[in-house]
Amino acid sequence: MDYSAEKLKELLMNQVMQHFAQLHPISEALQEEIRQYTYILTLKSGEVLLKQGDYCNALYMVCQGLLICESSRNGKTITTWFSKPGDCATSVSGLYGMAPSAERMYAYTETILVAIDVKYMQRWYELYPESNIIMRKMFERHFQGAQNRASVVRMGTAQEKYVYYKNSQPDYVAAAPVAVVASYLGMKASTLENIIKEEERQLQKDASIEEDYRQLLQYLGKDKVYLQNSLTLKGLALMLGKSPHRLSELINKKSGKNFNDFINTYRVAYIQERLKNKIEWQHLKLEALGKEAGFKSRSSFFSVFKKHVGISPTVYVTAGKEKEPLNH
Repeated sequence: MDYSAEKLKELLMNQVMQHFAQLHPISEALQEEIRQYTYILTLKSGEVLLKQGDYCNALYMVCQGLLICESSRNGKTITTWFSKPGDCATSVSGLYGMAPSAERMYAYTETILVAIDVKYMQRWYELYPESNIIMRKMFERHFQGAQNRASVVRMGTAQEKYVYYKNSQPDYVAAAPVAVVASYLGMKASTLENIIKEEERQLQKDASIEEDYRQLLQYLGKDKVYLQNSLTLKGLALMLGKSPHRLSELINKKSGKNFNDFINTYRVAYIQERLKNKIEWQHLKLEALGKEAGFKSRSSFFSVFKKHVGISPTVYVTAGKEKEPLNH
C-alpha cells in the first residue's frame, strides 16, 4: 500500500512513540518535539548511510529493512552489528559525532529509518528527564549487541560461536542473511551454511526419533509383547520394521536405558498392577506372576523387581505396597 509522505511519517512516528513508551512513559511535550524534529530516511538496497571516517550526528530507529555496520582494517571487512526493525543504530566509535566513525553503515535491503539529530537529543536530555532514561535503555541494547560480538569472536569453534549467538540473541537468528551473520560471527559463509544444514538434519532426526518412540510406546501399550519371555531386541525390531541398531539407539536416547532394562520396566509395572487386585492373583505364587510378566526364572524376576522397586516382591506384598499408587 502506498502512502503520502505525511501519512508515512505519521505511521512511522506512531511506531517510534510506541517503542519509546515501552521503555518509559513519555510526556506530551517531548512527544511533540520528537514529531517536530525527527525526519524520515529511505535507503535503497546497498545505499551507504555513513562512510568509515565520517562523523555520525544522528541516532536512527530502524522501521523497515536491515541496517548493517561493518569495519574495515588491513584489507579485511567484518560485520560489527546489524539492526532490524525496532532497533536503534548509531556509530559506536563515533557516538554523538565526537570522533570520526570507525564503522561503515549501509542498507542491506530497502530500509526506512527515523532519524534524530544529536543536537536535539542533547536538548531533550536537559529539558525532559524521561529522555535520559529512554535513550540510556536504547543505547544499552545497542552496546549489548557490540558486547555480544566481542564475546562471540572469543569462542573456540564455529559451532560454539553460532550456538552462543542463537542463545544470546534469539530475536536475530532469522533477521539477517547467512552471509551477514557469518561475517558478524567471524567465519566464512560456507562454514555457517554447513553448521545450519547439520542442525536442520539433527532436528529432522530428532523429530523422527520422537515419532518412532511414540510408535514404540503405543505398540508396547497395545500389544504387551514385553510379556513374551523370548522377546529380544532383534525380535522387537523386526515387529516394528526397524533395525536392531536403530531400536537400541532409540530406547537409549529417549529412556536412558538399555533394551533389557527398558522392557523390564514394563514387566515390573505389569506385576505391580496385577498385585493391586489380590483376588485375581491370590491363587498364584509370586514366581508364577513373574513368569506371566515375561521373566524366565524366579531369580531374574526377584533381582529385577528389587532393582526397579527397591525391595523384593515378597517384602513388597507383605508391606502392602501393592495398594500404593504406581510410580512409573
